[in-house]
Amino acid sequence: EREKLERVQVYERLHAETDRENLNTMYKYFEIDKDAKLKKRTLVERLWSVQTHATRSVAVMVGLFPELEYGTYLNFVTPSRKGQKLFHVKNQVPSPLDSSMQVEVVTNQLIKSNLKEFAMAHAQTVPGLLLRLDDREQEKMARFMLQKHAEMFARREDWPRCRRKIILSFLYPGRQRRSKSKRKSRKQPSA
Repeated sequence: EREKLERVQVYERLHAETDRENLNTMYKYFEIDKDAKLKKRTLVERLWSVQTHATRSVAVMVGLFPELEYGTYLNFVTPSRKGQKLFHVKNQVPSPLDSSMQVEVVTNQLIKSNLKEFAMAHAQTVPGLLLRLDDREQEKMARFMLQKHAEMFARREDWPRCRRKIILSFLYPGRQRRSKSKRKSRKQPSA
């Protein structure tokens, strides 16, 4: 019985929807021809009926009931005669949530508002943190450039060759590379 009453409420929201493009999008979600008869009823019956369409059902529900964005309580209306006839219900509105569910809803709303307040308070400190991080990156780059130029000056070579020698020294730490003068002196026999 509760399910029928809730379906009537969804039907009433669909009936009150004035944006035709929005309605056609909802029909496309559930593969309902926009020229079909009783398409609103078909849409209501397909909501939550297939598990793979759960995200589509959520999108339709949030579109029809914007109050779902802030809580789980819906604003119900008295069903129209057509809605009563289509879903075989009497002129009644679903009962509100029981007290434990209402407490949960209020608790969730408080948590959301506190989280939002906390995020807003700390959002003001983020630009300062970003500036400090940017300064650190610039310091790192400046130190790297100093070290790079020092290596190039000490080795008297361009950067690609210096970089290769640095990488090789890390890969083979025990192996010393011989300088050109030492290699020449070994090749020439002494007299």
